[in-house]
Amino acid sequence: MKRGCLLALWLLAPLQGAQAQSVPSELSPALGFLQALLVLAFVIALVFATGWVMRRIMPQSGGRGGLRVISSIAVGTRERVVVVRCQDQILTLGVAPGRVNLLQASPAGAEAAAADTEAPAAPRFLDRLRQLTRNETAH
Repeated sequence: MKRGCLLALWLLAPLQGAQAQSVPSELSPALGFLQALLVLAFVIALVFATGWVMRRIMPQSGGRGGLRVISSIAVGTRERVVVVRCQDQILTLGVAPGRVNLLQASPAGAEAAAADTEAPAAPRFLDRLRQLTRNETAH
């Protein structure tokens, strides 16, 4: 990060020198704005490049040791229920500060059956809005 800032200053230093020597005074604010935009674009590019490099370096989640978090929900301020797939089993865990309890273990094939028995999805916002506007225009 420090090197990136130094590189930006090094690249933009000639613009400052040229600005002070030969630029008419009416163009000076425009060049200052352009310089600020260039520095901002450089910093944004640096953030994206750092994110790209970190994704390449960091291990992918879900592949480590055959563990994968399927879902998680908070049931208290610091307590959660977490469903984890561990090789050929689905584990339901109760997680609290300093403690993890096994609530249920089932074979991995039960994951698909559980997905089929879930509650139906709530109506989409746009569909509900259309329904309400139709009702309003009918009155």
